[in-house]
Amino acid sequence: MRYILLLLLSFSILSFSHVKYEEDISENINYRVSIEVTNRIFSSNLEIINTPSDIAVKFINDYVENCNSKERDEIMSWINNYPKVSQTFKEELEELILEAEKNAPEIGLDFDPIFDAQDYPDDGFKLSNFDPTTNYLTVEGIHWEGFYITMKIKKYNNEWFIDGCGVINIPKSKQAKR
Repeated sequence: MRYILLLLLSFSILSFSHVKYEEDISENINYRVSIEVTNRIFSSNLEIINTPSDIAVKFINDYVENCNSKERDEIMSWINNYPKVSQTFKEELEELILEAEKNAPEIGLDFDPIFDAQDYPDDGFKLSNFDPTTNYLTVEGIHWEGFYITMKIKKYNNEWFIDGCGVINIPKSKQAKR
C-alpha cells in the first residue's frame, strides 16, 4: 500500500510538471487536478494510516517521540490532547496516577504505565501480532527484541481509538510478560 501511494504521488508530480509545461505553451488550455482522500489519517512521512493496527502503532510511536523530546509533555496532558484515545483510557490513566500519588506522594508512579516499564525502546515499535476478533495487539521494540507491549483498540462511532496500552485498561492476564 505504501509503494502504491508513493507511485501515485510520483505520477502526480510528473503529470503536474507536464501540465505546467503545456500550460506555458498554450494559454487557452485549462487543467484541473483533484485528489480525494477520505477516512484516512496521515503521519508526517506521508504514510497512510487507516487500519486499526496502523492507528495503534502510530499512537505508541508518537508517544515514544514525545518521551524522547526535550519539550516532553506530561503523560496526562499528552494523552488528553491525542485525538485517537478513548475516554475510558483517559479516565483509567488518571485514576492510576491519582492513586499512586495518594499512596506514595514523593514517588507517584515509579514506571510508565503506557510502556509498563521504566525504560522503553527509543527507536519505537513495530506490529508483532494483531487479533481482529478481540482487537488486542502486541507491538515489539524495533531495536529491542523481546520488549513487547499489549494494546487494545475499540471502535466508537465508526472510528478506531486506543482503548488500552501497557497496564492501562489491559487485564493482567493479557499484559506483556516482563
